[in-house]
Amino acid sequence: MLTLDQDKSVDLLSGQRSMTAQIDERRIAAGLFELIATNSAPDWFTEQELAVYLRLINREGKPVTSGIRKWASRDPADNPLPRRYLGDLPRFYRPDVIRWTEEETKRHSKMKVREHQENRVVTPFPVQEDNASALTAAAS
Repeated sequence: MLTLDQDKSVDLLSGQRSMTAQIDERRIAAGLFELIATNSAPDWFTEQELAVYLRLINREGKPVTSGIRKWASRDPADNPLPRRYLGDLPRFYRPDVIRWTEEETKRHSKMKVREHQENRVVTPFPVQEDNASALTAAAS
């Protein structure tokens, strides 16, 4: 059984370890971002590297990979994020990712146009019965 002083020291050590782990994760993310920002990005990305490349970062500065997994596991008809495997590890090829983002942008813009057309509210304008009287009124 731990004494009160030993218990406090264990808490401090575990707190220091978790803080060190957070700092290490931030350094890794910062290093990846710097690597990608200098145009010397690798051709193959892991999920975390791709998250940094696409700037999917949470408030703490950590890469968020849940969206990448979701996009990659889409049905083939829904334009999944292309991935390849090296053994059992998924990897993302940069030219494929660039092409996918362009296609995804086009796909979303088409969807928004369709939504806008479907949700469009048509306001009726007053229609004049007699075109000749409308032309006469406009000419005078």
